[in-house]
Amino acid sequence: MRIRSLKQRAPRGGFTLVEMLVAIAIFSILAIIAIGAYRGLSDTDRLRNGTTQFMGAINNSRSRAIHDKLPRGVRLIASTDDPSLVDSVIQIGALPNATGSFMVNGLAPANGGSGTVNQYIVFVPNVAPATAEYLELLNLGNSDALTFEAVRDNGLRIRLGTGAARRWYRIQNVDAAYVDGSTSCVAIRLAEPYSQVNTTGIPYEIELGPVALPGAEPIVLPQDIAIDLDASQIPFAWRLGNGSAPYSGNMDIMLTPTGKLQGSLATAGMLHFFFADRRDATENPASPLIAASYPYFGTIDDAYENRLVTLVTATAQTYGAEVDTTATGPMNTNRYRYAVYGKEDSN
Repeated sequence: MRIRSLKQRAPRGGFTLVEMLVAIAIFSILAIIAIGAYRGLSDTDRLRNGTTQFMGAINNSRSRAIHDKLPRGVRLIASTDDPSLVDSVIQIGALPNATGSFMVNGLAPANGGSGTVNQYIVFVPNVAPATAEYLELLNLGNSDALTFEAVRDNGLRIRLGTGAARRWYRIQNVDAAYVDGSTSCVAIRLAEPYSQVNTTGIPYEIELGPVALPGAEPIVLPQDIAIDLDASQIPFAWRLGNGSAPYSGNMDIMLTPTGKLQGSLATAGMLHFFFADRRDATENPASPLIAASYPYFGTIDDAYENRLVTLVTATAQTYGAEVDTTATGPMNTNRYRYAVYGKEDSN
């Protein structure tokens, strides 16, 4: 039997030089088109991602407050290189109330001077047996849970007295560096009179301001995206008017276990957070303005998109909105018009 040998032709390997040059040319053209399209959308995408992150953090805090049956919220963190910009937020929560007893309950003249006695200070001195309580309150002050800012922003209270006379009193200020004679004290100034004067061993219970939750990490906004505080409609208490520190370190949005806003924010109306590209958000007033003079928009560069996140404080609901770029002037609050009335009703 004859066996025929079949000789197969080997397929041609690789590409010719012409084919490679044509492929490279096509790829280069497509890459240029794709990169151009990406650059045109990237600013918008980052801006929208930033607003989504912020709204998500607030909504998550509401859910956690309801689930944990404890106040939860978010704290806005100012940028280290520009304190008028916020580039991250962190989840926060209230600590359990601090309890103990005062060694001295005293009474002080108004404003710390002589004259009519109408303001009360309660002392926790650094002497035995109150030393442990003094150190506890001192540490709480160092953790931002018991400071003037925490009192101002959260309306903290203290419960004093025994039996039927035990009730809550509003705190006006906290001074962790108070010295009574030669004794260091944590001094708590009350906003209203307390009946028992110069009495020792009075039990207390103090509400504390929120701190970062265990394990919480800052939620960083997308690159170059920030909340421009100057151009935002925010609580007056957050604006300190100090050149080196124009904004509070306790810009907190706290929610109660029922999902409502806590403290003075609950009656603040609408808050508008102005999201912008950092390249368009660095024009600050020549000098800090009084709180009532804000918001300050400066000259908004049309090359960069801006967007609002609105917080309706009566319901604790958030939504995004466009900025009305037809409104001109550095202090024209009509830029919030779309957030208030809707774009279709703004003509």
